[in-house]
Amino acid sequence: MSFSSIKTYLAAIRYKNITLGFSADFQDMPLLHLLLKGIKRSKGDLVRPLRLPITLPIIKHLKEALRSSKYNEQDKLMLWAAFTTAFFGFLSSSEFCSQSSATFDQQSTLLVSDISHAPNGFLIRIKVSKTDPFRRGHSIRLAASGTSICPVRALKNYMPYCNQPSLPLFTFANKIYLTRCSISNILEELLSGSPFEGHYTSHSFRIGAASTAAAAGVPDWLIKVLGRWSSDCYQRYIRTPANVIDKVFRQLVTSPNTQPHSWVP
Repeated sequence: MSFSSIKTYLAAIRYKNITLGFSADFQDMPLLHLLLKGIKRSKGDLVRPLRLPITLPIIKHLKEALRSSKYNEQDKLMLWAAFTTAFFGFLSSSEFCSQSSATFDQQSTLLVSDISHAPNGFLIRIKVSKTDPFRRGHSIRLAASGTSICPVRALKNYMPYCNQPSLPLFTFANKIYLTRCSISNILEELLSGSPFEGHYTSHSFRIGAASTAAAAGVPDWLIKVLGRWSSDCYQRYIRTPANVIDKVFRQLVTSPNTQPHSWVP
């Protein structure tokens, strides 16, 4: 845990003490000050490695890597369905992964029963999300892409293995549930030695979806709708490729709207 996170938790503890009527004067705790000072000096304020976005070229590589991987047929179909659902659904890790490989919370985990058919696709009921603090729930639509990278086709191929509606949607053949940790490990395994090797996590699908949508010219308001963002915080997820930035400089000097008018001294 980073030093700044530790300070945040201590601030919460201090606030709780105040609301309960107890003393919250940390000045009377010299050992605590020495402990914090030692933590900051020994580890500093840790900076997590930047999570890279999973974009369409990486999705295509993951599909090929799965085909030749060690996983059995059911697990390959499950992982491919999870990858495409997370990407095209703009899902965060908590919205499609289980909290534990052996246990799950029915009130928050994405279950088989949360999937329903819709014209040309599926509807997915998201019960809990960081963008939904009051737990009203979201229903997101997945439509067929008409290409080999299609979440609808992936789910249709996987759904015959989902016989128990009350279990998490993404479950391995050995009854172990898919978690954010296992997703990160599998991504590292499948991308190892490839041109895309780097730091990817379960949240990389959401980051990659926002980045891909922006690069494809999807309007800002629609990106907010797809990602269920209520503010402009989605912009911090977008990773702009260098070649897109390079084109801007040429646009600045070639656009008819930016041509200089004749200058009279």
